[in-house]
Amino acid sequence: MALSVASLARHRLRALASSLPRVGRPIHRATRDPEIPVRTAEPHRLTLRITYGGVTKLRARYAYDVFRRRTETPAEDAARAASSDQPKSAGAGKGRPTPKRREAERRRRQPVTAPANRREAYRQMRARQAAERARIREGLARGDERYMPERDKGPVRRFARDWVDSRRLVSQYFLPFSLIILLATWIPLEPNLRAYVYFAVISIAWPLMMVSVLASSIWVGWRVKRLARERFPDQNVRGVGFYAAMRALQIRRLRFPPPTVLPGGRPVPQSTQQKR
Repeated sequence: MALSVASLARHRLRALASSLPRVGRPIHRATRDPEIPVRTAEPHRLTLRITYGGVTKLRARYAYDVFRRRTETPAEDAARAASSDQPKSAGAGKGRPTPKRREAERRRRQPVTAPANRREAYRQMRARQAAERARIREGLARGDERYMPERDKGPVRRFARDWVDSRRLVSQYFLPFSLIILLATWIPLEPNLRAYVYFAVISIAWPLMMVSVLASSIWVGWRVKRLARERFPDQNVRGVGFYAAMRALQIRRLRFPPPTVLPGGRPVPQSTQQKR
């Protein structure tokens, strides 16, 4: 049984091999397929008739349709003609010739002086750091947010700073008042007068100042957060109240970023910003 199956398979392979061409390669004949419709707007399409092992396959060529030059519609032709007929404006060009690459590279080059020793390297590094600090200081004096830390950026924080800087608040006098009280306790006085000063400072002035500063800070934080939520509904106002209260505790000259408005809402003069 096994022999008959093997002989049958061998017979079929021989019959298949006899139908193939002697060259051993498939026959490719490029003929025109009469069944494919011919379009008048473009040349006839050619079809590959592939015969292999007695089986004929038709494979249409699509490369011509993909890479052929497409004709434009009348509307596109009219638009292109209208755009080409429009006169070019006088200011459309650069007004100067394009520099050559060699000239542009020579213009960008700057002389680089390598430090002779470690001391010279430190001196150059300190000079660069001083120039960078001066540039940042000038940007902060102008109110440029590019030079500010992340906690001071954004329209909400700018509004809080301007609101605090445009008012005279009780909390901003906390540090000067504390300094005055400390100096008052160091003044050499008579025992009876010193006891009266200590009593007035510890029992009256200091508690009154602490209550005033606390109430002012709470009111400033609540007020600024409420106004910021009304003016900037799409912005995040989290922490802006505490930010405004802490700024109100600082002396005006020591605030950072520097104030850009004067008490009353007027902008700081340009000469004052340059002095900073």
